[in-house]
Amino acid sequence: MAVERKFISEVMKNAIVERYIQKELSKVGCGDIDVKRTPLGTRIVINAIKPGLVIGRKGKNIQMLTEALKAKFDIENPQLEVQEVAVPEFDPKLMAQDLTGMLERGIHFRRAAYSMVQRIMDKGALGAQITISGKISGTRARVEKFKSGFIKHCGKTAELYIMEACSQAFMKQGALGIKVKIAPPAEIAEMLKLKDIVDEQKEAAEKKDESKEEKKEDKEEKQEKKEEKPDKKEVKEEKPAKKEEKPAKKKEEKKPAEKKDKKESKPKKAVKKASRAKKESKPKKEAKNGAAKKK
Repeated sequence: MAVERKFISEVMKNAIVERYIQKELSKVGCGDIDVKRTPLGTRIVINAIKPGLVIGRKGKNIQMLTEALKAKFDIENPQLEVQEVAVPEFDPKLMAQDLTGMLERGIHFRRAAYSMVQRIMDKGALGAQITISGKISGTRARVEKFKSGFIKHCGKTAELYIMEACSQAFMKQGALGIKVKIAPPAEIAEMLKLKDIVDEQKEAAEKKDESKEEKKEDKEEKQEKKEEKPDKKEVKEEKPAKKEEKPAKKKEEKKPAEKKDKKESKPKKAVKKASRAKKESKPKKEAKNGAAKKK
């Protein structure tokens, strides 16, 4: 448990440091902040639109930040690095900060949101979505969504490819929540360290092509085998034809035998009739003889 608590405390500390730097550099336009532990000390990388404003004259702003981090968070030997954002329109944190500034200045929320979405899409993004929630106009809170292009909301592609950030705009009627989602194009994705996704997509496409070719080859082989099989079937069909011929001969042989039996049976019937006639004639003759004697 002691090791787990140590990891959790380090992550919490990093999150607090990131929030503090973003508050200090909110007016300058600060994007993502990476805090990494090294053997020499803690390395902090700040992505900004204008690095010159973050550094200040003769590095005064950075020196002030390093001293504040040492005093407040007990960070040993903090090393600050400032990098320029290649395409600020594809950084959702910067876009969310710009939108909060526009709303706090009094610009209508629809005008500000549509202009921001159009600005992102003009740079070649695949899609963009802005959601504003809270008491936008009136006493009731509601949610307004402004979308353009294609955005994936779930799955592995949404987790890895789509970038999102949140911010808050403090108005007279209350706080407004702002959420920005951006889907950068594939070319910019490589610049934004998303080469792995592009490589996976290419490998998947190659595997699909290979599987299709293999399926075609298998189908062709099966068709060739089917074309060869009918010759064997014809041979098998010829054999039962010979078997059918044999029973036909047997039937033919049986028929004449039956006819002979019928012919033989006819004289037997004639003999029986003759015997019956003789038996019937005997009593008649006897009756005639008796009548003659009486006379």
